Amino acid sequence: MGYSISNYYQYINALPKNEIEEIEQALKKMLQFRYYGVAKNYKMHYALRVAIKKWMQNYNNRKKSLTPLIKDPLALLSADYLYHKFQCKPICMIRHPLGFCSSLKKAGWYFPFDHLTRQNNLIIDCCPQFEKEIHEFSANSQKTIIQHGILLWNILHSRILEYKNKYPDWFFQRYEELLVSPDEGFKELFKFCNLDFDFGQSEAIITSLSSDAKEPNNEGYQPRNRHSLFDSWRKRLTPEESRIIMNDTLEIRRKFYSEEDEREFCFC
Repeated sequence: MGYSISNYYQYINALPKNEIEEIEQALKKMLQFRYYGVAKNYKMHYALRVAIKKWMQNYNNRKKSLTPLIKDPLALLSADYLYHKFQCKPICMIRHPLGFCSSLKKAGWYFPFDHLTRQNNLIIDCCPQFEKEIHEFSANSQKTIIQHGILLWNILHSRILEYKNKYPDWFFQRYEELLVSPDEGFKELFKFCNLDFDFGQSEAIITSLSSDAKEPNNEGYQPRNRHSLFDSWRKRLTPEESRIIMNDTLEIRRKFYSEEDEREFCFC
C-alpha cells in the first residue's frame, strides 16, 4: 500500500502530520482499487506475477464499480477516523471474553502493551480508565496470558461501547448471534452493506460453519463447526481461568451480554 504500520492498533491521530498524509494516500489508493503492494521478500519473477495479477483484479473491480470491503480488527481504535475521513460504513464485531481469551491462549499470543504506551494521545483519547494498568502491563513481563486477554478485551470493548453510543448508524454484531442464526444475521449484515443476499451466499455460509473438525489449527482459513465453537473455550480454559475472566470483565461485559444471553450462548 505504500505505508508500513509499526504498531498494533495504530491510532492514526497519534501520528505526525506527514505520516497521516502518507496513510491517507495509501488508504485512498486501496479504496479506489489502485494498490499493487507486493511483499518485499518475494523473488523478482514471483513479485512481477503477483503485481500483474493484482493490477488485473483492481482493473476489473474498478470496471464493475465494486465497493471495497476492508477486514482489519487492528484498525478498531481508528475506526471513527476512517468513518469521518473516507465515509466508511464500520462493522464492529463483539465477542464474549471467554471466547476471546481462550483464542489468545490457544494462539499463545501475549499482547505487547508498549504498542499502546508509545503512541501519543492514544490512551488519553481511547482508554484513559485503563492507563495505569496499560503502563503496568507494558513494564511487567510476568503477567499471564489470561491477564493480557482480560485487559485487552476491556480496552477494545470499552471503545466499541463508545462507538455504539456515539454512532447509531454503524453496524454492531455479536459473534455468537451469527453462530445461533447465521442466515438471519448475515442477511442483516448484507443489507447494511447494500448487498444482495441470495441462496448462493446462504449455502456458502452454512457450509463454512458445518465442518466436522472440532478444533481447527492455525493454518489460515478453514471451515468451522459452529456448534463446537460455542463451548470451545471450555476445552482451552481451566475453571479458575474462566472464573477470573468472568469476574474481571463483568462491568463492560454486561453492556453487551445479559445473564439470559450468556445462558443462551452457553457461557455459564
